[in-house]
Parts: sequence; C-alpha cells; structure tokens
Amino acid sequence: MKTIEMSNYSVGESCYNEIPGVCEKYNVKKVVLIGGKRALAAAEPRIREAIKETDIIITDSIVYGIECTMTNVHKLTSNPNVQEADVIFAIGGGKAIDTCKTASIEMNDKMVFSFPTICSNCSAATAIAVVYDDNGAL
Repeated sequence: MKTIEMSNYSVGESCYNEIPGVCEKYNVKKVVLIGGKRALAAAEPRIREAIKETDIIITDSIVYGIECTMTNVHKLTSNPNVQEADVIFAIGGGKAIDTCKTASIEMNDKMVFSFPTICSNCSAATAIAVVYDDNGAL
C-alpha cells in the first residue's frame, strides 16, 4: 500500500512566504511551475518574489494544457525541465493539479506541492486524480 504524506498546508495572503522554509525541509533546490494559463499568471510572480533571495531555481514555467489527459501528462514527463526539478509546483484548479499528480506517479512519485487557485478545489488535498481521454471521456 502506498503512503501519501500531507504534512504542510498554508492558507492566507502571506502563505507564499512559507515556500522557502517548506522547500528547505524537503531539500528542494529546483522547482518547475506547472498550471493553467491564468493560474500561472496570478501565482508565478508571487512565487518568484518568495524565492528571490534563496538558492531555489525554477527550471521552467509550463501551461499543462486544458484537460487532465495522459497526452498532457506525457508531455510533462518527457520535458527535461520537469525531469530535472526536485518538485512540481502544481498551480491552478483541479485539472491542472490532477495532471501534475498523475505526472508525479509516472515519474516514480516526484514530489508535488499544490497551489490551488480556486476555493472549491479539493484536488490539492486528495490522492485521487480525474483523468480524461483525448476525446473528453472519463
């Protein structure tokens, strides 16, 4: 049986300030930002600001696609910038975070830190991922 660890959860306007400490706890030096277009536009500047005086490197900022599909998962897992990162920062709604969680599994459980950008999103707090086929069927 697989163990899922959910040891950190920060909420609030200043939660981005927690990034350096959490990364240090897990010995994270390289991160990749993956999410939806609007979510990345909103969160990326705050993430960059939070890590600007650290040795944390962002390997890339990637729009995952529109749907959580294995095609989009494979685009991520074959990307050298995703492979190089110690952790995936999964940014956005459920589809973006589910895509990142599934990519993590495909990459032998690469760490994922989730940054949900909508309040109705339970994807950040579950091990479940909803994956569609390329035709939109579940």
